[in-house]
Amino acid sequence: MLGESHDRPWRCACSRIEQSATLRTAFLSAKNAKNAKRAKAHRLDVLLALLSFAFFASFADKSLFSITCARLGERSLKTHKLILLAVFATTAALADESEPVLRAEVSPRCALEIDVRRDERPACWRLDCVDAPLRELGCDLTELHQVSSITIAPDRQWMALISVGEGHPILEIAPLSPWLAGKPYRAQCTINPYPGTINIDRWTNEQLRLRSDVDLQQTQAELRVDDIGDERQYLLDPADCSLRGAAPVD
Repeated sequence: MLGESHDRPWRCACSRIEQSATLRTAFLSAKNAKNAKRAKAHRLDVLLALLSFAFFASFADKSLFSITCARLGERSLKTHKLILLAVFATTAALADESEPVLRAEVSPRCALEIDVRRDERPACWRLDCVDAPLRELGCDLTELHQVSSITIAPDRQWMALISVGEGHPILEIAPLSPWLAGKPYRAQCTINPYPGTINIDRWTNEQLRLRSDVDLQQTQAELRVDDIGDERQYLLDPADCSLRGAAPVD
């Protein structure tokens, strides 16, 4: 039904339909805006989660960055690109700073610091003193690449360490003072326990107590296989590298 007024142009009498459509359009617009807001919040949650992971992870690599890009989408990535780059750069720096090291006190004010490497990167040594700059002592000095343990003699004259390569250990004892004075690193005594293992127990009376699951006094490695397994204890004199069996102690 159409109606007409003398004061204004005619219009549809069924304006309720028009009003309903207007209300529906407004409702859908509000709903779309709400969905857009929710999607934006979701992307932000994803971003924060990924950034948190990147910050606390011990590594940052290209694959993680690619995953981040894929999850956030191109538009969101453009918005947060600088943040992502900064976080991943910071994470890489933190990963470098958190590399494991061994420390051994050589005096009340100084300690040796050794990189623990499980890859092909150099394992470097440093002397860290409270009243002097960090002093580089060299890299890859030991028989095998990864240093797993180190101990300094009570008189500070000797350093005993175990280095490992492909799961196999080798013991070395080196004079400490000449090396710290600038002479090249040189092992005074070396013991290869193959096919068994060897562990440093303690220094006692200027000798080093060792534990091994093979007969270290047997010089032929192939003959050690027959009785491998039982723990034995030894005392090693660093002055002449003499080795003798010792009574077990706890």
